[in-house]
Amino acid sequence: MELESRLNSGAGWFYWIAGLSLLNSIIMLSGSDWYFVIGLGITQVIDAVIGSGTALIFDMIVVSLLVVFGTLAKNRNNWIFIVGMILYGLDGILVLVFSDYLSFGFHIFALFGIYGGLKASIKLGEYEQFVPNSL
Repeated sequence: MELESRLNSGAGWFYWIAGLSLLNSIIMLSGSDWYFVIGLGITQVIDAVIGSGTALIFDMIVVSLLVVFGTLAKNRNNWIFIVGMILYGLDGILVLVFSDYLSFGFHIFALFGIYGGLKASIKLGEYEQFVPNSL
């Protein structure tokens, strides 16, 4: 049960990042200057460059992909954890380029959370090899 909980927690990071990134986009496009540090840097760049309803369409595509990542991760597709960590790590570099150190620090924190989900998923797979009918 503990491994399942850690798996779900790690996969849940994708949902949090998706939701807060979308919220950040709505806040930015409404003219406010504050944001949540857990969100994606790429959606903030899209919003700043395009700055209209068109940006929200691109943001929705990115957010939808994160929801798919979360769903696949919850279903123990280990590769999606890895792909998600690589992409979120690249996004972390993007926010670092813009000197957003707080957001970069939170990217690192979230990556550790996602990694915890990957480790739990791998351990569950190993456990099932030895006790196939238990889960």
